[in-house]
Amino acid sequence: MIFDPNKPFCDGLLYSDLWMLRDRRDHNILAARNIVYLTEFRTPEGVVYSGDIIAKNRRQAERIAFGRGLGEVVEQRLSKIVY
Repeated sequence: MIFDPNKPFCDGLLYSDLWMLRDRRDHNILAARNIVYLTEFRTPEGVVYSGDIIAKNRRQAERIAFGRGLGEVVEQRLSKIVY
């Protein structure tokens, strides 16, 4: 697995759909609509990375995670970011 040191990319794949939305208020707007799912995946060395997926439901989020091919697991839906 090759990670970009400055962006949430692994092997050339984006693993954070929220990354381009810099303003946390935008994150919370999407979270309030119940369409942001938090993910985790591990490197072969055991390092844990977290990501996120924007999807209409958990089933779709799981399909997207599977399609990324990083071994991501959908953990839970994002409810709110407090800052």
